Amino acid sequence: MAFKEWLKTFVDETDKIDEEYKFHVNYKAKNEYGIMTIKMKEVILFLNNADEIIQEKVKNDVVFMDMTNKNSDFFKQYFTHVATGMANVYAKDYEKC
Repeated sequence: MAFKEWLKTFVDETDKIDEEYKFHVNYKAKNEYGIMTIKMKEVILFLNNADEIIQEKVKNDVVFMDMTNKNSDFFKQYFTHVATGMANVYAKDYEKC
């Protein structure tokens, strides 16, 4: 099963990932720090377009967390790291403008 379909199925069939959840993460751009809000929907879109190595890592991590009965707060903590990475990538793109 392709990653996109697998992740959609996981989100739809469990209560561990809330697509409407908003991450408030720190970023740095032009030597200034700020806070960016990124929805879980955006994280999912980012992951659906990520390369296969990242997708495989995320899938393995999510399956492990699910099999070890981690709660939704643990999943939020995990995906906060992804959102933080996204914010810093977006900030770097902003620096180029």
